[in-house]
Amino acid sequence: MSCMFRVSPGVAAMVMALSVSGSAASTTGRVWAWGWNASGQLGDGTQTNRLTPVQASGLSKIALLAAGGSHTLAVEVTGSVWAWGNNTTGQLGDGTTSNRSTPVAVSGLTDVVAVAGGAAHSLALASDGSVWAWGHNGYGQIGDGTTTRRTTPVQVWGLTNITAIAAGESHSVALRSDGSVWAWGRGYFGQLGDGDNLDRTTPVQVTGLSAVTVIATGSNHSLAIKPDGTAWAWGNNASGELGDGTNTSSNTPVQVSGLTGAAAIAGGDFHSLASRTDGTVWAWGDNWSGQLGDGTTTARLVPGQVSGLTGVAAVAAGLYHSVAMKSDGTVWAWGRNDHGELGDGSGSRKLTPVQAVGMTDVQAVAAGAFHTVAIKTDLAPIVGMAWGQNSYGQVGDGTTTSRSEAVRVQGLGDVTAVDCGAYHSLAVRSDSTVAGWGRNNHGQLGDGSFTDNPVPVQVSGLVGVTAVAGGAWHSLARASDGSVWAWGYNTDGQLGDGTMTTRRSAVLVSGLSDVVGIAGAAVTCRRPDELGNLAIAVLAGEVVLMPLEREREGVMLEAPRQAQPPRVAGVHVKIHQHFVHSAVFGEQHLLHLGVGHGRQHRLCPRGVLHFELQGQRVSGVPVGVAQSGICLVQRVPG
Repeated sequence: MSCMFRVSPGVAAMVMALSVSGSAASTTGRVWAWGWNASGQLGDGTQTNRLTPVQASGLSKIALLAAGGSHTLAVEVTGSVWAWGNNTTGQLGDGTTSNRSTPVAVSGLTDVVAVAGGAAHSLALASDGSVWAWGHNGYGQIGDGTTTRRTTPVQVWGLTNITAIAAGESHSVALRSDGSVWAWGRGYFGQLGDGDNLDRTTPVQVTGLSAVTVIATGSNHSLAIKPDGTAWAWGNNASGELGDGTNTSSNTPVQVSGLTGAAAIAGGDFHSLASRTDGTVWAWGDNWSGQLGDGTTTARLVPGQVSGLTGVAAVAAGLYHSVAMKSDGTVWAWGRNDHGELGDGSGSRKLTPVQAVGMTDVQAVAAGAFHTVAIKTDLAPIVGMAWGQNSYGQVGDGTTTSRSEAVRVQGLGDVTAVDCGAYHSLAVRSDSTVAGWGRNNHGQLGDGSFTDNPVPVQVSGLVGVTAVAGGAWHSLARASDGSVWAWGYNTDGQLGDGTMTTRRSAVLVSGLSDVVGIAGAAVTCRRPDELGNLAIAVLAGEVVLMPLEREREGVMLEAPRQAQPPRVAGVHVKIHQHFVHSAVFGEQHLLHLGVGHGRQHRLCPRGVLHFELQGQRVSGVPVGVAQSGICLVQRVPG
């Protein structure tokens, strides 16, 4: 169940949202997203719109998610909450107003069982039935009795025994265990349902509704389902989004005409949709982008059937697009597609449903203003595989025997990211800790020793890590808060801690924040006898080299040629960050480095990488066959 809304005229970008409400899912997975990404709401570390789904960075074991106007929320199976995207009014709940293109933890929330995203505010439902809110509060949508913006969660006043939540553009709705519905925030269009059109800074009961089982919100209207399968709506009705056959707004609930057997419901900007117990989907209201899915652009004042959809288990509504998840785990969408919000790769609107590319085994969907998110179930653990030279145990199979075929890294468990140093390897585990194995003569494994290890050992004291990078003899890690940590060889200051002291456990890199990408590199200058080490960090709009003591042409980043592991039946091999010593900022290649400020990059013939950095030319070239490699492998049936 999701909702949507539009921003009032004059606001720079239209935002909107809704959320998935209810109890935690029985299975968990990873978050995938597509569409508009100007504020980083897709969570992939960029601000690039995506026509097809991409995976949000650093998240696993996600049970629930919600899409706000231009931000996204996710709940881990542990009950902790993560958020990313637009944060200009504190809607990410991390205590700042800085936008985030990768997930950050919402401050102070535990045991959360549902989340909801408004245009610029967020809600969370705790397991004890209390509701918490943060972000924009100009209409009282936080529900704490004030109109003061909150950058961290505060408790909504007077609500207990709540079982579901929903967020509109600037209003909030909650369902109590007794079946009553409560609302607060903006009331201009009657969307609070209490019989008047006043704003409310604390919850008020919706008039005349009882025994409600499902709630949702649109931009400026609200929706509910009763146990008998009837649907009810109140608030703005300029385009027929209440579905009662009129264009008359209502500040008390009216019945959606002719709809029976309703199981799930969602609200967009000026349209609504519902799935029935027979698996069909019905829609009503505005249709100028084809968001009703009936093959026309004609608005409807009463529900009409969406063309060709059966077996639907859940629905969500964006500003001008609609989404359905089938019981077979596929995702279908229709309507506006300028930003790629349908996920079909075309970028053109669709008047009838099309399938989102690659979205199978999906367990939940949500829609923001112009983006869509989904939880894709992990069918099997993602494990680390390695091959190549193994003199120091860098393959991680417990031996020092070189391998010409990929073997599984021992004892690593489920992993989300990998990288290599000269003779050591690194991985981020699904619990966001870091493991290292192989050579450790300079402490590059980070376990507090200088002892080589042919199987993974945990890097001491690091948690919340989303990415790792290996230099020749040092290692780097990026945390979810944008900080960077380093350990290992430091005679050239490549750890960035203000010293030249080698470290066998992680230290914080000084002066860096909001970092979105890292890489470690062995750097050779024009004279072969001048050997140094370089660490690279990429901020939101700036590339930082540590140290930058040799400013001359001819700097070369060693980039061993990508080795291909053998094809194995039933195994899908995905290479992730495999240019061992070069700057890797994307899933499979190097093309996300150097944004803005005249920096350019391109992958040249024969695998030569060139990019410009503040007038200094840095080029990476292949230097023979890769000595070792590591990749992520997901085992799938077949």
